[in-house]
Amino acid sequence: MRKKIAVLLCVLFSLSAVPFGTQGKTVEELRELIAQLQQQIAALQQQLALLRPAAPAAVPAACQGITFTRGLGLGSAGNDVKCLQAFLNKDADTQIASSGIGSLGNETTYLGSLTANAIGKFQMKNGIVSSSASAGYGYVGPATRARLNQRLAPAPTPAPMATPTPTPTPTPTPTPTLTPTPAPTPTPTPAPTPQPTQTQTPPLTPTPTPTPTTPIPTPTPTPTPAPAPTPTPTPEPTPTSMSVPILVLKYFPLQAGTQNLDAAVTGMNDSLASIRSKVDSLTQQGIDKMEIGSTYHGYKDVSAAKSLDYFVLDTKEFLSAMPVSNNQIPWNLNVFRPDYMKMLNDVNICDYVNNSGVKQVWVWGYHFGNIEPVESNMAMGTAPQAFWNHGTYGDVSNSEQINDMPICSKTYTLYNYNYGRGLGELLEDHGHQLESVYSFVDNNLWSKFKNPYGEPAPVVNSCGWTHAGPNSKSEYQPGWASEATVKSNCEDWHPDGSGVINDVNCHTWYGAACLDNGGVEFKIWWMQNIPGKDNNLMDGIRQLRNWWDFYGDFDSAVQQGKNLSF
Repeated sequence: MRKKIAVLLCVLFSLSAVPFGTQGKTVEELRELIAQLQQQIAALQQQLALLRPAAPAAVPAACQGITFTRGLGLGSAGNDVKCLQAFLNKDADTQIASSGIGSLGNETTYLGSLTANAIGKFQMKNGIVSSSASAGYGYVGPATRARLNQRLAPAPTPAPMATPTPTPTPTPTPTPTLTPTPAPTPTPTPAPTPQPTQTQTPPLTPTPTPTPTTPIPTPTPTPTPAPAPTPTPTPEPTPTSMSVPILVLKYFPLQAGTQNLDAAVTGMNDSLASIRSKVDSLTQQGIDKMEIGSTYHGYKDVSAAKSLDYFVLDTKEFLSAMPVSNNQIPWNLNVFRPDYMKMLNDVNICDYVNNSGVKQVWVWGYHFGNIEPVESNMAMGTAPQAFWNHGTYGDVSNSEQINDMPICSKTYTLYNYNYGRGLGELLEDHGHQLESVYSFVDNNLWSKFKNPYGEPAPVVNSCGWTHAGPNSKSEYQPGWASEATVKSNCEDWHPDGSGVINDVNCHTWYGAACLDNGGVEFKIWWMQNIPGKDNNLMDGIRQLRNWWDFYGDFDSAVQQGKNLSF
């Protein structure tokens, strides 16, 4: 576009500087020529105006200093969500609401269904998705983030446009008419003395010299402006990470006549507002930390790409207790699992899994009284039926692995969190699911990654597992925060043990202070050492796969081979 503008400016300056000849022309002819030139300049100026980029909309105050850097979906919270709402509210086509919460001037930091719907309208208007049924509709993924950041970028200060100085209108000078000089009248002289006869040459009449006339150029016809090209919608870029859509289910049974949790059911009496806020915060923290955990060697390679791209596809809240099943805990008499079959059938889970691509269900509840939730639970689909590990169904998880969830065409995994606990316990549930999946797929390689651990020098330790790192056999907090130092190749783990060996203790993952926080930093560090995207590791002559493929999309990964290497 800049080149086109430059060309048009050159043409304008050229027209203003052409030394058109004016001699020999009448005033009317010159005026007609000037009018033609002015028409050409006006037409070219119109084309120039069409080529100038439109000024972007003003950046909302809520967006000052905001750049969209993460995926945003139902349940997301933060200042970037408020900026998103403010931006969408500036366009009548994408308004969150016409009044009340979420409307212009009433934006919030929570991304609910109204905001998700407005995101979808923005995506359709900008050609990112084609319909509300398109994958990613209502979710701020890579393409949507790029378009939002483009719109929020400050407008560059345009260079002042040079105004062509027109050539002054010439004052016509009349061409002088040349009058021939008359021959001089001869003076009478006395009769000469007869001389020999001579031939007399008559006097010459001077011939007027014609004034040279500069040829008048034929005006160039005004070109018809070419129609502006129709912008091609920017397609969603090829994803660099696996999309993991989540369905979130929340159970908040209330004490009769109050807005507080029923302590007799949950063991807690938090207000509904506070427990909602805690659950939303933990959900977002869990998403963020799992994405970071899937970034191979992310603690030392800033260019590393994450393997997972989580987003909340839908959220459902129930102000009632979780239904209790008849599935008694084998090691805990008179304590039962929640009735996952009923809970999931009530929300039509197979529609979410088969048609909307849900890969995980995050259930928020409680561990109290006669109910104990699972940490993880899988319902393997019929598509990978060849890999079912229990005859009539498939379940690879950290549970009793009984047939207690609806079987769909595709596989999904359920995580049941206790909102009386925190982020460390959430990450632990996922850590145990990783262990279950990898030991099912390729226990030989997984054992090499895990063992040995907690052995003193000269033994070189590997990476350990969710409960204990390379430097301790003590489980849970004593192990995660242990300052015992051992030799380990975990940060450069190779199947043959040939990686670089380092001294490792709790400061390796915590830094200066080893915290009592449920092992959050350890679990992220441990996950980041799991062979991920672009690991370039070999097991003999076999290339190690991205192990996160089995966690992010079990069906596709297992159908390519039930092994962790190719």
